[in-house]
Amino acid sequence: MSVASGSYELQKQYVCFVKRRMGHRFVPYTEPGKSDTLVVKTLREFLDHEISVWFKASEDEKAELRVLLKVSFDAFRADVDTNEMNSKFAALLGWNYSVAARLVEKEGSVFLLTAHPRFQSIPFSFRRVCDDDDYALLFVNEILSIRGGEIAFEEYDPAKHVAGYKFGGVSDV
Repeated sequence: MSVASGSYELQKQYVCFVKRRMGHRFVPYTEPGKSDTLVVKTLREFLDHEISVWFKASEDEKAELRVLLKVSFDAFRADVDTNEMNSKFAALLGWNYSVAARLVEKEGSVFLLTAHPRFQSIPFSFRRVCDDDDYALLFVNEILSIRGGEIAFEEYDPAKHVAGYKFGGVSDV
């Protein structure tokens, strides 16, 4: 619950459906070990989980091969100080370098999204991903779109969201 103007306001609860890649169906988040129990959370909880999944998936990769990379101001500055014109972040970002440099200088960190090592990375505001649900949703959609995936939400309705429910209102039951 969040407190707003001295009164309690309930945060909306959602059911989340993820399509991980093109050609696949939307699959709901379900309780671990209970494929018939839909997970109900806030939008922010689902978005944070998706971002975490992508971070963990690329943890063991070299920085320039990661799909999702968080870069601090110090790392950005050290890269340009050490490598000057051959900066690895300049190579990674291409024309997007100036946007990333401004974001990291202003916020202290920046997210870099890389679809493929031969393509330019896209910088995203670290602060806005953390604080703005709409921006974080855009960010997650960009991440998933790399493989043709999508994310969708439906406001939770206990009468509707039962075992076997599929995205778009179709139920197996």
